[in-house]
Amino acid sequence: MLTLQPVNVTGLKSGWEQLSASIIGGGVTALIVLVGGVNLITVPLAVAATLYITLRINWRSMSVIAVFTSIYMTQYIQLTAAGDPSMYLTFRLRLLALGAGILIAIVVNFLFSFVFYRSMMRKRTVFTIEKIVNALNSFKGLVGSVNREEFIKLEKGIILLFGDIDYILGGLLDIKLKKTKDGKTVVFIKKLRELRNINHFVLDMVMLEREGAVYESETGAIHDIILSLNELDRLVTARKASSWEVGEYTGPDKNITRIYNSLQNISNLQH
Repeated sequence: MLTLQPVNVTGLKSGWEQLSASIIGGGVTALIVLVGGVNLITVPLAVAATLYITLRINWRSMSVIAVFTSIYMTQYIQLTAAGDPSMYLTFRLRLLALGAGILIAIVVNFLFSFVFYRSMMRKRTVFTIEKIVNALNSFKGLVGSVNREEFIKLEKGIILLFGDIDYILGGLLDIKLKKTKDGKTVVFIKKLRELRNINHFVLDMVMLEREGAVYESETGAIHDIILSLNELDRLVTARKASSWEVGEYTGPDKNITRIYNSLQNISNLQH
């Protein structure tokens, strides 16, 4: 299930990480169990050692797979033809089961990415735009407010969006490895990078406003930014290849100026 990804390249990388983590988790557990058997000391010791090793080599996302393998190795031990417990057979079964799951997931990933990856790029770009628009609308409603809790809630939502954008960009960079002929993947990557910058500038605005009302005179500019993003949303959704006029901002605020610069950079790309 962890290997199921919207892009087959991402699934391959995830599968390799899981396989590597399983080898470490299974190997560490097999060694400890061979020395001390299965008991109240060796089982938690094997899990702890596996977790420590995977974290030390910076495999935080795959530590869960290694730990699961470690637990599995002590809960379903295979027997030889003579009836003796065999860590080798247990380890082999675990890797075969994992390999079968990865292979199935890779086939599904290939079919999915082949059919749907173009619409996926558009839908995830639209998702990002709409999240930023929602944040700006919320911010516009909070300008001049002293409700600190609402500001903190908004900041947390904006920060979470960075993770979403980075995840989407990771998938698009994997798609880029497929070397699509029309170069649309590169365009979407550039758009999303500019949208990430905009999200950063919006976060700065929210934090500044929370510390002391500084955007009461800029609500009109914020409204214009929302209108521009809504127009971009419409163009991406409709798959229209047309020019997009952003407008200008001549006010003093640096963050709004930066947002307009990013919008202008997006408008220079083909939609």
